[in-house]
Amino acid sequence: MSKFEAKIFYFIAMKNKPVKFVIHDSVEALDEIDKKYLQQTMQYLNHAYAPYSNFLVAAGVLLSNEEFILGTNQENIAYPSGLCAERVALFFSNSKFPDASIKAMYLASSKIDCQSNDYFSPCGSCRQVMIEFIHLHKSDFPLYILQYNQTVMEIPHASDLLPFSFSF
Repeated sequence: MSKFEAKIFYFIAMKNKPVKFVIHDSVEALDEIDKKYLQQTMQYLNHAYAPYSNFLVAAGVLLSNEEFILGTNQENIAYPSGLCAERVALFFSNSKFPDASIKAMYLASSKIDCQSNDYFSPCGSCRQVMIEFIHLHKSDFPLYILQYNQTVMEIPHASDLLPFSFSF
């Protein structure tokens, strides 16, 4: 096998790596700690500023120092100037508590015209920022995502969402 063929094989093998996750029937199915933080995240949705997409997103970040940071998406008429809820919460948490690692992240969203079988997950930019914090603190974290059908997707390792992340 040539070096080029080996790289192609590696790419195909990694691309087909399944992301492990668990679907919980509802928020009530979570343990008390995760239920508490996901409910706080859900309640924070009304702080989102999304007049153009009407796609409200809230993110909660539980830190190793037990602080809980909330953020929401903030849109701008100049589209690229807005920011996703995940990055708002992650950047603020690192700005306020730079030595604290992330223990868990919680996401909730609301959009009027979404179907109950549609799934919600972080965008590529947010996934890359998560990877940056995983590398910074040398610690991966679980992600709990409330779906439109009220089930909760638990992804044990946020790093699984972006297998080909940028790194140095």
